[in-house]
Amino acid sequence: MTRMMILGRWARYALLAGIGVLAAVLIATTVVGRPVPASAPEPVDTAAAVEPAAAVTPTPTAAPLPADPDRRFLALDGGGVLWRGTAGSCADGIPPKLERTADAVAWRTATPADAAQLLALTPGDGRDQARVVIALDDGFCTVAEEVTASDGQSWEAPVDVTFAAEAPDGDLLAATEEGYVARRDEECDGVAFSSDSWTACDTSLDPADPIAIDQADGRLYVWSGDVLKAVDITAG
Repeated sequence: MTRMMILGRWARYALLAGIGVLAAVLIATTVVGRPVPASAPEPVDTAAAVEPAAAVTPTPTAAPLPADPDRRFLALDGGGVLWRGTAGSCADGIPPKLERTADAVAWRTATPADAAQLLALTPGDGRDQARVVIALDDGFCTVAEEVTASDGQSWEAPVDVTFAAEAPDGDLLAATEEGYVARRDEECDGVAFSSDSWTACDTSLDPADPIAIDQADGRLYVWSGDVLKAVDITAG
């Protein structure tokens, strides 16, 4: 009797173990074979991800500048100091030159340190004052204006900017803001000068030479070739 009870107990243990194994197999089969929901996100292949394109910075280009390295400039400031300059060429690497004098004999260099070309020169109101338009020595010939009140030994950006750098063309050789011009003229075997009420012909000057003029104190100042002179314009 006791032996039969022991055998029955082991039979029940074996039956329960078999049921447990069967249940585990059924659960595993259900999990592995379950379909992926339609809303599940697609796997991302990080290796194939496209990196954003690097930003491209445009390279500045040189502005078109007057191509006349021998062009001249002349200005008499409000204190009686005379300024003269030659343009040079930023594109061709020809440096500009700006000078000043108080007696028309001794000239002192006053070229801005950052200038690669001189485009315009106008006088200031007082002694040792001048204003220039230049192409900067920055690799791009950037156009800028600078002023000086210290005889050209230091320059800085002005408060207002005008960029008055127009180049004369055709028969017009040079002009002043007051309306005085130097020009070629078939009736003048040299350089003709004029304004609204005054004309003159200077046969000692060659219109083929670079020339610059400025008007102040009843005189027209002329720089042409090796000649620097002041012409009386008060006679009319």
